[in-house]
Amino acid sequence: MELELQTSASAAASPAAGLSPREGEVLRAWYLETLGPWRAADRAWIGDVHIELDNLRAIIPFVAPVDPETAQQLACVIGRYLDAVQGYRSGIAELQRFAAEVRPETPARVTLLTTLAHLHLRIGDVAAARLALDEASGVNARTGSPQWDDGGLARTAGEIAMRSDQARTAASIAEAALGQELSPRAKARMWNLLGLARSALGDLRGAFAAFEAERDEHHAAGHEAFLAGAEGNLAEIALRLGDTAAAARHQHACLELALALGQPVMVAYSLIVAAWCKAWVRQPRSSLRLAGSALWH
Repeated sequence: MELELQTSASAAASPAAGLSPREGEVLRAWYLETLGPWRAADRAWIGDVHIELDNLRAIIPFVAPVDPETAQQLACVIGRYLDAVQGYRSGIAELQRFAAEVRPETPARVTLLTTLAHLHLRIGDVAAARLALDEASGVNARTGSPQWDDGGLARTAGEIAMRSDQARTAASIAEAALGQELSPRAKARMWNLLGLARSALGDLRGAFAAFEAERDEHHAAGHEAFLAGAEGNLAEIALRLGDTAAAARHQHACLELALALGQPVMVAYSLIVAAWCKAWVRQPRSSLRLAGSALWH
């Protein structure tokens, strides 16, 4: 039945299928209700988007001429999904295409562009991220940002500051944002930024507290996709503080989550942290084996 539904939806999403305006409206409303970018990035959402990914790609050009903001929201779903499963380069290619094809200025376009900037930062392309953020800021000045992506612009600006060796600026951005009313998802992103900034500034205990707060907010929001990263950060900071028992606990949690969610980058990262733990307690052979395993991910 699932395969039949997928095939049927793919046919319906095609412009050649000849949907009536009412049918198209019902279909895009169903996708937003089921998969919208404001939904929690948990395992169920990741699985549902995976099943519908080709259908989402097909429906966006069909929806764009009559409802560009919905088309941009659906593009954000694709971007968030590819970020969650760590398909960063694929996400960049997808969002660049949709940003070029669906150009009307709407609040959703702000998030489309900040998501694109975030994906650029995932692979270390700060210049491209800055260009996307600049365009997003211009659109935001004219349309505002969507309510479901509060703090998105500030978070991206903070990430760019971190990548530009401006940790104090990043910390200030995060602290200012955390002084405002934010959704759990936005709080988690700001705590993550503050943790990274504090770590870069040498405040390891402050970084650990920030990453704990990030993890707790992800739990509150139901965003399983980002829990592995929070646990991995906690493992690294615990190790740097000399607490190998805590580092091992968080590393194990990181690895379990990354394997369950299909996140190869986090699997490799957790194995590297495990190798550091083994080296710390003077088990060099185990450390080398784990480091070697990380290279295959």
